[in-house]
Amino acid sequence: RSCSVDARFIEKAPNLKVISQHGVGVDQIDVALASERGICVTNAPGSNTESVAEFTIAFLLMLAKNMIPGIQMGKSGDFSKKAELLGCDIQNKVLGIIGFGNIGKQTACLAAAMGMQVAAYDPYVEDEVFREMHVKRLNELDDVFPISDFLSLHLPGMDIYRGLINERRLKMMKPSAYLINCARGILADETALAEALKNGIIAGAALDVTQEEPLQENHPLRSAPHVYITPHIAAITRESMA
Repeated sequence: RSCSVDARFIEKAPNLKVISQHGVGVDQIDVALASERGICVTNAPGSNTESVAEFTIAFLLMLAKNMIPGIQMGKSGDFSKKAELLGCDIQNKVLGIIGFGNIGKQTACLAAAMGMQVAAYDPYVEDEVFREMHVKRLNELDDVFPISDFLSLHLPGMDIYRGLINERRLKMMKPSAYLINCARGILADETALAEALKNGIIAGAALDVTQEEPLQENHPLRSAPHVYITPHIAAITRESMA
């Protein structure tokens, strides 16, 4: 699932015929070199769609309801600051989705079932798909940031998307908004995100992926407030593994 099949690996395997990714993303595979050598690269489309979509919604609810600090407070036995854990309802809130592939679509279905409004940006998906799913199509990437109460990323780990969530776009978000990333760590400028969290530019974030996994001990996100970080486990379910 997670080893790097890079040029050094491929050079040492002269008889290699197929590289098969147990999962969806192929960013750890040197696809260009494999193509040049006539090596077939495959993945397992759809295998983790439900798993990652459900994990995204779990993150959304955790953020909205302050569940993690609530659990910590409950275990501590000190309820004196309970009123500070003021959450929000997700009914009629806007979920913005960047990347409307299989996982983005399934996330939209789950959010709509809970009464959320969904808007999405993906220039590669046909208008008919948005209409059939009753999802508002956004024609410009920057349009998604000001309207989203929750913003979820569902893009592949390609260089063209590196740092897509940057300081400028974070400042376009509502101060009450939350960022969710269950896709790839390179999508976010992590220094800018840590600063946005520290300065109250956005209300919080939940990340299942980071640029380096695990983060270095002195990484700014490790000391940033209002951020949950999990160890890239969204797709690790019994059903997805099967």
